[in-house]
Amino acid sequence: MTTLDYNIISPEAERIDWLQCTMIIELNKNFFHYIILHASQTIVALKYYRISLSSERTVVELLEEIVAGDELLGKNIPVSAIIYNMPESHLVPALFFNEEMNKDLLAIVHGDLRKDVVLWERILNLDMYNIYLIPGEI
Repeated sequence: MTTLDYNIISPEAERIDWLQCTMIIELNKNFFHYIILHASQTIVALKYYRISLSSERTVVELLEEIVAGDELLGKNIPVSAIIYNMPESHLVPALFFNEEMNKDLLAIVHGDLRKDVVLWERILNLDMYNIYLIPGEI
């Protein structure tokens, strides 16, 4: 089940040029929320969905329901970022980073990775890598 806890939309949203906007989405197994910012740095919309998992519906089905039912998510917004807020994340110094060892490193700390997907990104100004998991079904 999903619950829309926050649904804040600017009165100016009907007149917004969506091509001048940026969307930032953050999600994990418990929530999905996003903010749409106009180039003038004004907030166009802010929405927060709480996700309650059950044995009847998967997180993917619930996320698909949110995306299909929220008309703002269908707008033609040219710049977007997705933040996967998952607890299975570690910073590794670049000196010790080894792409083939990422899954093993996370498995030692977090146990069975099931069908999770291991991703990483380099943090240039710290000379480190952020290694993290996202659920495979997402």
